[in-house]
Amino acid sequence: MIRTHESALEEEARRLTTDYRTSRARFRAAAFAAGCDIESLPIERRGPDDQVLATDIAIRGGDGSAPDGRTLIVSSGLHGVEGGFGSAVQSAALERIDSMPSLRAIRTVWIHAANPFGFALGRRFDQENIDLNRNFLLAGDPYDGVPDGYDRLAPLLIPERPAGRFDLFGLRMAGEVIRSGFAAVANASVGGQYRDARGLFFGGFSPSDWHRRCRERMCDWIGPTELAIHLDLHTGFGPWGVGQLLLDATVERSEVERWRARFGSFPVITSERVEQSGGEKVAAVYTTRGDWGRWSLEERLADDYRYACFEFGTYRPLKVLAGLRAENAAFHHAETTSPAARRSRRRLEELFVPASLDWRRRVLGQGLEGIALGAAQAADSREPIMPPRPLP
Repeated sequence: MIRTHESALEEEARRLTTDYRTSRARFRAAAFAAGCDIESLPIERRGPDDQVLATDIAIRGGDGSAPDGRTLIVSSGLHGVEGGFGSAVQSAALERIDSMPSLRAIRTVWIHAANPFGFALGRRFDQENIDLNRNFLLAGDPYDGVPDGYDRLAPLLIPERPAGRFDLFGLRMAGEVIRSGFAAVANASVGGQYRDARGLFFGGFSPSDWHRRCRERMCDWIGPTELAIHLDLHTGFGPWGVGQLLLDATVERSEVERWRARFGSFPVITSERVEQSGGEKVAAVYTTRGDWGRWSLEERLADDYRYACFEFGTYRPLKVLAGLRAENAAFHHAETTSPAARRSRRRLEELFVPASLDWRRRVLGQGLEGIALGAAQAADSREPIMPPRPLP
């Protein structure tokens, strides 16, 4: 396992930036120095100062010391504003690849800034206001409908003007929690809706640009693979500075135990249960539609495909939701350069990538540790290849 000294983590914490251009330049330089092949996928929309926005895919073959057909996938920036953290972890790992034998041994696929528009503009959502982790619906699941209870909350979640400095949203949502319970409010708010194109957690009316690209290219990026382990880096859910592995609710109990055995220092969570060997206990209380992880599992991208949302906690849920609501309202109802828009973007960046050096040291160290553990699992010749999940 990689050991990162406190002084090195301090330096990494100070290098972490939420600026897309700077993050992309560092990632590409690190990937090039590590011997990766790099593919860039620009989107049509331009960023601030007319900059090109693109997702970069960096691929590095193994050095032959591990069994063939073993791949680690590390992705960042699916929820754009979170990309500064994910990018920093990816770049730091690539810069340390010579000191990580398991990472050198296997094929690695680094997906940088899956949502470059959101990353560059400080938004969670993409250029069509789509939450990409609500857009990967399975075949036969229509892009339609809203969660139970959504209609009651929609007027509160989607204001028709930018939020003022003294906004009562938090108090009103707290009242809804008292009235209906946290789980019901969470499911209604964030589970994914397919009606209000300017609303929060909008899953789209059809597959997004990123969804289509994954369907066309993921198998090529991964290559012929028996075992693929996918760590998708996220922030904003859970206790402050604690890394967690969030698994799809449909995974078998044996798979939960396998993640727990290999990532014992991290809580392993599904929407129904919590497994951990230490640290603070956390419960996932809501379910979502259109998850990238569930789609990846069902697409059978490898003989044995294992996906986890590698999530790092920041602020309390209602505070995060209030920030998302304020930014979304300002994006749709205020000028980009207005005080309300600037204030909402700064607030959202703090909610998802806190400026605290202590938080940054903690999560960067855990992120590197998780990548090392994932690589070690993939490289281990004793790791059994599990049969594909049965189709639903």
